[in-house]
Amino acid sequence: LVNFGVPDSSPIDCSNALSTALGLLQAIDLHNATADNKSKHVMKLGIGIHYGMAVLGDVGSKRSAAFTTIGDTINVASRLQTLTREYNARLIVSDEFAQQLLIERGPDEGNHLRRLGFTQVNGVMLKGRQAEVSIWKL
Repeated sequence: LVNFGVPDSSPIDCSNALSTALGLLQAIDLHNATADNKSKHVMKLGIGIHYGMAVLGDVGSKRSAAFTTIGDTINVASRLQTLTREYNARLIVSDEFAQQLLIERGPDEGNHLRRLGFTQVNGVMLKGRQAEVSIWKL
């Protein structure tokens, strides 16, 4: 779990999250391409990204506390990560994330996700949700 904009948000949190995810995927590709890794030990990574509000703070007891984020936004990101297996995708982002990315990058930027090779999928059901969502998969 990686959070951007915690505890203070910036005007480019979504751009930073996307750049980090793409960098992780590139690092995995490089690792898998090395001569020592051309065996059956190929690393795979599925990433889910969502945008929204979350609760930030200490969770646990005096004896064992963890500083973390919780809430629906975190749950949706986790569900998107799980969808990477079903959709054979390395990276899935929510439409909320895509909309915020467009706001960050400005209207002159056009659809940045499509240029990167993402495709939109509508009518996706996430576990624990009643309404369908739209996702973008790479």
